[in-house]
Amino acid sequence: MTNRRQGRRAFLGALGAGAAASLSGCLDARSAVLGGTPEPTTVRLLLDWKANGTHAGNFVAAEKGFDEEEGVSLSIESGSGGSTTAEQVGLRKYEIGLTSAASVLGARNGDVSIRSYAAAQQGPNSVVYTVAEQFGGAIEEPSDLAGKTVAAASSSSNLALLKALLDDAGVLGEVEFLSVGWGGLTSSLLSGDADAALGAFPDGIAMERDGYDASMLWLSDHVASTGRLVAANPTFAEEQGEALRGALRAIARGWAWAANDPPAAMDLMIDAEPRLEGGRELGIRKIEGTVAKLMLTDAVSEHGWGWQAGPDWESVQQTLAAAGFVSGEADAEAAWSNAYLDGDAAAVGSFAGQVSADYTDDWR
Repeated sequence: MTNRRQGRRAFLGALGAGAAASLSGCLDARSAVLGGTPEPTTVRLLLDWKANGTHAGNFVAAEKGFDEEEGVSLSIESGSGGSTTAEQVGLRKYEIGLTSAASVLGARNGDVSIRSYAAAQQGPNSVVYTVAEQFGGAIEEPSDLAGKTVAAASSSSNLALLKALLDDAGVLGEVEFLSVGWGGLTSSLLSGDADAALGAFPDGIAMERDGYDASMLWLSDHVASTGRLVAANPTFAEEQGEALRGALRAIARGWAWAANDPPAAMDLMIDAEPRLEGGRELGIRKIEGTVAKLMLTDAVSEHGWGWQAGPDWESVQQTLAAAGFVSGEADAEAAWSNAYLDGDAAAVGSFAGQVSADYTDDWR
């Protein structure tokens, strides 16, 4: 729940209390509870990073009141990385959090009790991005990286995924990697130190916005993987199963609404996070990209929002273990569950059918 939302409720609550007092003098406080709607269960949601357009559905769920309609009250906080979120949620400092398979598996390796209960995105938002001026054209296939230098953060688990898909394409040995910090990806590309960079799709969009002839290679198009996850401590799921189900339904509803009207969804985000106003147009593009590439997938069309698949988890676990990011003994099967996805809810089981906006054109 945002401060703005709390303030609005406080104002309305005070207004309603004053009106009630003037009409009836002294109502028995118990009459406000008997026969009334139960108070929603507060569910604290820790994001994996600072709030941005790729988190829009969560904020729409809270700002539009979908959460309370599903019996919960989402309280959303920005995070500082998927690994930190996984640890904090595993320690039950938050009920749920957005994180990654690498972070969930890594936390479980460290005896932190955490499990993924929904795939908020069906693949990573990671891309290899470049500009024609440096690359000599557009990047379209993994094989296009042969003979090129790619800037990447060495701490990125998605670097392991990139190397796996390059290996599958038979060109891994022909690609050089330049290790840089997260803040040095684009600058390495523009300075000519690298021909491309491994980042997130908004990086490529930002370059296009700045006038460059940019192109992107989505990792999710070429390697079996998982994306952003909704995770919780299994004890919370066992003790507060209905709250977890309600939170997942609300988030799915929020994303369906955001998918149908990205500009309005971004405006709701700005209401909750005013600092985002200056990046409104980029935020809209982030929403569109998240929906088009990471939500409206074949798996979601067949199984619904949040669906997770064992083969995807096994693929990620094996790739990360080979690269030393997680233990080879990590039990991928125990790290996830679809048991709390309410397939009978339209926004979950029929998510793709709830999206009427046109996403048929090829998206960046």
